[in-house]
Amino acid sequence: MSYQENIESHYRSFETLRLLASGQDPIKVGESFLMEEMRLRTFSPFLSTPHYIGLTAHIVGKLGLNRSIKTDFDPNRGLTDKEIEYLIDQDFDLGIAKALVHMGLFYSKNFKNKLNGTVYEGINKHLEEAEACLNYSRASDRIKFMPQIILDVLKTNKN
Repeated sequence: MSYQENIESHYRSFETLRLLASGQDPIKVGESFLMEEMRLRTFSPFLSTPHYIGLTAHIVGKLGLNRSIKTDFDPNRGLTDKEIEYLIDQDFDLGIAKALVHMGLFYSKNFKNKLNGTVYEGINKHLEEAEACLNYSRASDRIKFMPQIILDVLKTNKN
C-alpha cells in the first residue's frame, strides 16, 4: 500500500484527513492540520515520517504553494513513494514540512484578503511560526534554502 493510500484508509480517525478527503476549503484543512499535528504524529501508528511528509505536501499544494514542493507538483495526485523517499534522503524533515504548511496558510489567507476582502486576523503569526519551524529544523542549509527564500518573499510582500 502506498503512503497516500495508507493515509486515505485511516482518514476517519482525524478531522484533518476527513476535511481533506471531502474536498473542504484548504485553509480549514491547514488549520485543522496544525491543531492535530502533534496527535497525528504521536498517536497514529500509520503516520510515519513518509506519510507525514506526503500529507503535508498535499496540504501545502492545496494552499497554493505547489512549487515549494516541486515545479510540476499536482496536489490532487500527491507525491509518489519514490519522491517522498528522495525528500527524506535529502534531509527534508518534519520542521520544514510544518513550516511550509504555515507559509501556505499565510499565502492563501493573504490572497483571499486581497482578492475579496475576507479578513483573517493574525495571519502574520503564520510567518513567525514558519520561521520558528525552519530554525528548529535539523535539515541541512541546502534543504532549508528554498523554504527560506519563500518565507523571505512572503514577508516582503505581506501587505
